Amino acid sequence: MKWPLAFALLAIAVLGGVDCAARQDVWVPPRIDLREYGTLGLVEIRANLPYGKIATRKLMAALHDAQPGVPVLELGELAGVLRAVGHETLDPDAARAIGERYRVDAVVVGDLAIEQPKPSWSVHSFTEASASADVHGSLDARIFHTNSGATIWSDSVAGKRTIANIDLAAGVRPRIDAVDPEGEEARLVGWLVGRVTRDFRGHWQRR
Repeated sequence: MKWPLAFALLAIAVLGGVDCAARQDVWVPPRIDLREYGTLGLVEIRANLPYGKIATRKLMAALHDAQPGVPVLELGELAGVLRAVGHETLDPDAARAIGERYRVDAVVVGDLAIEQPKPSWSVHSFTEASASADVHGSLDARIFHTNSGATIWSDSVAGKRTIANIDLAAGVRPRIDAVDPEGEEARLVGWLVGRVTRDFRGHWQRR
């Protein structure tokens, strides 16, 4: 091997090693440290379809997965919790009353909305068209401090999943791809919970 080529290869290797040494994975802590809030009271997520209990279980698991050891007390449905503390709506006074009755330092609440599948059409030409049906969903969540009644964290996410695709073309048999709508709705709920709890998760970042 000629010396200039050998020197060039050696320089590339050295520079590559310097770059690798300079760049390293750094742990980025979660934006929200739940341990600062003490014991969390988790109210069952309100939902327009029968996914409230599923979403609540997924949220509980997501909280413990993100920050193991965080104490979470399940309080049940919001209506029952409010009756127990003598309030009709969840306002600062109600949040403080919940903290006093259930001995929790913060209250986690959420609202889940799953819409019926919406079909949409796309016409590509006089002889070709396609259609799809999507299920849309959104999840709003917040945490109330039971000492002050103030909101100390909130987030809102939305998403969709496709449950059917249809391709139509003249002279060709229609191509139809479809999945179980309920299964996709359940997966959408899990995705929404995962997204809304992202502030509680730390991660490694290359720097």
